[in-house]
Amino acid sequence: MDRQQIQVSDEESEVAREDSRRRRRKKAITSCCSTSMDQINVEFVLPTVARGGSSPDSLQLEVAGNWTVEQVKAQVWMKAVSLNFCPDFYQRFSPDHCILLYQKKGTVCEIYDKHQVFQTLDCIRYWR
Repeated sequence: MDRQQIQVSDEESEVAREDSRRRRRKKAITSCCSTSMDQINVEFVLPTVARGGSSPDSLQLEVAGNWTVEQVKAQVWMKAVSLNFCPDFYQRFSPDHCILLYQKKGTVCEIYDKHQVFQTLDCIRYWR
């Protein structure tokens, strides 16, 4: 270990400090895989109506917090298709044809940035 002298005040004191090259090599490496992302359970109200019913279809989806809005829309779409909700609609259109809306204190808001990470949305903080 190299030692350097650092003047703290009028008195000189000796402080042990590692060589800067060594410090750079010791930086921690973090991985997105090593940290767990929040799982957010969200109910989505779909643009289709159940057969013989008057209320819109809805589904629950466990959303990974690090998914983008675009990925969430795609997952909702795939789950709606797998549950066989109004197959004509989901075959004719794509997730890009729909928008995500949420209600906050009586105001309907659109989630329009498809590249935004889902857990950073204002609505998520509001729902918790």
